[in-house]
Amino acid sequence: MTYVLVTYERAHDAMEGAATLVDAGIRGTLIPRPRTLTAKCGVALRLSVEDAPSAIKVLRSEGLLGDLFVSEDGRKWEALALESFEGVKSDNAGA
Repeated sequence: MTYVLVTYERAHDAMEGAATLVDAGIRGTLIPRPRTLTAKCGVALRLSVEDAPSAIKVLRSEGLLGDLFVSEDGRKWEALALESFEGVKSDNAGA
């Protein structure tokens, strides 16, 4: 199964992001940050690839979007560009 992972600099941001998704009716799971990824925080927010576009929109609108990664097996994570999601544009899109 393919997952999208959001990493954060602070555990508080990860927990607030998860709570925001619950309020929006979107599934997300707090997990320990994979050791292969560097971030100050040891917690990450895992999203299914199906829920990721709507979750990213909500997190971004609330200022709670961290760095994005994708994995097909949950072991090897690759950086993911925000533009990978239809309808979600980066702040410098069109610049």
